[in-house]
Amino acid sequence: MSSSRGHLRLPGIAQDLIGERALLPVAAGERLFKLYFFRVGSGLPYEHRVLTKQRAEGVVEMISYALYLTPQGRVERSGVLRVPEMSPQDLERVIQQILAQAQVATGAYEEIDLSRFATFEEQLAYLRARGLIEDEAPGERAGDLKDAEGSGG
Repeated sequence: MSSSRGHLRLPGIAQDLIGERALLPVAAGERLFKLYFFRVGSGLPYEHRVLTKQRAEGVVEMISYALYLTPQGRVERSGVLRVPEMSPQDLERVIQQILAQAQVATGAYEEIDLSRFATFEEQLAYLRARGLIEDEAPGERAGDLKDAEGSGG
């Protein structure tokens, strides 16, 4: 099940994946696996994210958290949960539980499967092409970005 990107995206995906403050840093030999975005509830913009990577030995690592926009326009994260080791089957069960328990409206769920790309660089290029990661500043490489979305807090 997947939806179009549309209004689903709150900012912050680059800093979640790239740089020294990344929630899910991708090391040499690792690559992203799947990214999930759930728009839940009503009122202020709120998104639940599940980001996963496949480690060199083939195990999946997951991070899950809420991302929301405050009335002052500040992006905040809360409820960060890290699962350092799980199988792809366990991940699928977790996603199905989130869908069953959360108030996710039709069209408010997106799954991006990045497992078909051989390298992290190819995955970043795909995410950039879809507008999910902003363009790098001239002369910067993806792995060298420190705070891709600014230092607003």
